[in-house]
Amino acid sequence: MRADTHGFRGVHEGHRLVLGPDGLPAQWDSSTPNDILLVRGPDDNVTERLLNLGVVTPCFGGFQIQIPDIQTLIGYREGMALGTSSTNYLPHSLEDFPGPAKDYPIGTHFDLRPYWAYTMARDLESWRRIPVCYRPLPRRHELVKHSDLILDCKLSKYPVISSKRYICYIYWYFEPPWTMKIGRTVNMKKRMWAWHLLCPNPLRVWLGAFVTAFGYGAETLTHWHIEKAAYDRPLKECLACRKMHREVFIDLQGLELMDKMILHTVRKVAQAFPSEL
Repeated sequence: MRADTHGFRGVHEGHRLVLGPDGLPAQWDSSTPNDILLVRGPDDNVTERLLNLGVVTPCFGGFQIQIPDIQTLIGYREGMALGTSSTNYLPHSLEDFPGPAKDYPIGTHFDLRPYWAYTMARDLESWRRIPVCYRPLPRRHELVKHSDLILDCKLSKYPVISSKRYICYIYWYFEPPWTMKIGRTVNMKKRMWAWHLLCPNPLRVWLGAFVTAFGYGAETLTHWHIEKAAYDRPLKECLACRKMHREVFIDLQGLELMDKMILHTVRKVAQAFPSEL
């Protein structure tokens, strides 16, 4: 299913309601694609499109996404989390979240969308107080990512054989319209909740996590591979929490394609370490 064609499912999932187009505000009605907040490819001027629709407004340092009502937030979260999920599983409590990485076999992959959907309760209580901002897309001469030549050199010289064993997750999430974060943690449950509390974003989409035995090396190699494919790898202060967010990438290919690319890359990188073959 393409990232620019999926819609919200107007059905009940247990106690949750996944809104259809009729449940969205006027400017997000059925005549407008339900993935309105997502960039749709390198040629999509998503910010201009959202400005014209009144979905974003300029703010200091960038743009702020306007969430007009709670139904829009629910529709976006449920539609993105469940409408694009590879599983029908829904966690019933925080205890159902993936815990310590050492408790799972090396190579285990988690689709985090259903877990992300579960975290909605707190956001529904505080969504009006959470600014959802993003910076303008940097121009070509402003890009700070390394050149392919430098990245290829780094990849070829990385000391895979002498890498330190460190069991952890490599995880990734998305923030509209084009931001991907790739990090590592030993406990997915704690890391998701920490991000949720320290830098809340009701539009953040937790996508996936992969258990690896060589976390330091796997994360570094994954970053370099994705940096080659991404539009940019900025290092700037977050407009929401005012802290530096590292390991952040700007992607213009679309959510679903980048999600699959990251998972493919993480798996490929894991195979570089002999004990993970």
